[in-house]
Amino acid sequence: DNFRCGLELDYIDREYLSDGTQSKPYTLIGLMAQKTLGRFTLVANAENILNVQQIKFGQLYKGSLEHPVFEDIYAPLDGVEVNFVLKISL
Repeated sequence: DNFRCGLELDYIDREYLSDGTQSKPYTLIGLMAQKTLGRFTLVANAENILNVQQIKFGQLYKGSLEHPVFEDIYAPLDGVEVNFVLKISL
């Protein structure tokens, strides 16, 4: 009665990019857990547990720093995200 959890699984298949090539497929996993202890509810949430980052598939830009040519963004740029919540019922 006082514990809940959830799992999220997303598979993102290949996408056509503006230059006609296809992106790499990837999987995102998220997990959430909630525990209630009397008036207190604790929640932990983690996203992108596999640490998928587009930079791992290739460069984000080509050219020089003065004249960059940016690639299409199709995957997460940040890595694992974790957050916690404490809810107090008055």
